[in-house]
Amino acid sequence: MTLPSIISDGMVIQRNDKVTLWGKAQRLEEVNVFFLDKKYNTTADDSGKWSIMLENMKPGGPFQMEIHTKDEKTIVHDILIGDVWILGGQSNMQLPVNRTLDLFEEEVKTINQPYIRQFTIPQNTNFHSPQHELNGGEWISANPKDVLQFSATGYFFAEEMYKQYEVPIGLILTAIGGTPIEAWMSEKTLRSIGGYESTLEKSKDDEFISATMKNEQEQSNEWFADLNERDQGLKERWYEESYDTSNWSDFEIPNSWEGTELEMLRGAVWYQKTVHVPATMCESDGKLSLGTIIDADDTYVNGKLIGNTGYMYPPRRYHLPKGILKPGKKYHNCTGTKHAEYRWICEGYAV
Repeated sequence: MTLPSIISDGMVIQRNDKVTLWGKAQRLEEVNVFFLDKKYNTTADDSGKWSIMLENMKPGGPFQMEIHTKDEKTIVHDILIGDVWILGGQSNMQLPVNRTLDLFEEEVKTINQPYIRQFTIPQNTNFHSPQHELNGGEWISANPKDVLQFSATGYFFAEEMYKQYEVPIGLILTAIGGTPIEAWMSEKTLRSIGGYESTLEKSKDDEFISATMKNEQEQSNEWFADLNERDQGLKERWYEESYDTSNWSDFEIPNSWEGTELEMLRGAVWYQKTVHVPATMCESDGKLSLGTIIDADDTYVNGKLIGNTGYMYPPRRYHLPKGILKPGKKYHNCTGTKHAEYRWICEGYAV
């Protein structure tokens, strides 16, 4: 007997509505479900599939559910009944709580909301047909550790809803950054709109999908390899403490390349920032916060590579191991790569 991953420990069931539970057992096998002092009975079909309907459940929990066949018993623990919300969209919805710590770090440390939970749909693409089962995923609760994986928009919305209604909240995260609306529409709908026939047929060809992904990855690798090969800063080791940058030009940060001598550049630019570090800052680990950078960066402190990020959106927060900082004047260098359609922007403290 098997259950889909979304029907598992910690799940949240919608209150005051009809809710379907389903799974697989042996062909024509009897299945009994025991939940909230009620017994539900059904029989698996010729392929082993079965389902039962729960109705009009009041909010509360945690509860336990038992599912029996003749030879097996499965127990689903820690079930809540409340309101379940689908989180769909792009990166604004997908963006996790751990990317908001610049603003909400102290608040996140105190989060302990066992009645707010999230299930993240695994990102497994399939262009052939709708999928009836999920490959992986689990329910997590809003505690200081696991809440970092929550959708930030989803969590803070759920927090307000819980305050207002005082019923458990379940979030099902389906958002994927950069996806167009067509990716979430059915084939039937796209064909009725028209203009997508060629794309739909190509997408059903597994070899085409594999070749496209391979070619795009190879092109990206070649672009960055060429960039690094041409990068004078890497060749001359501009990141070293001893390198003389006294003849470098000044550039105000935060800023855009637009309207500057860098506007037409498609490549890498090196920046350096000299800071005064008191001895008290050198006695433990530290953190360097750079805000966001378009597009990518490699960041060095005192000649050591301390972090890099490959795309524009995440705020740069790099760990500084004890010993990297030394009292006095020290230098921070970073390279930033960019593609043709973007401009370099550093927000906050940038180097």
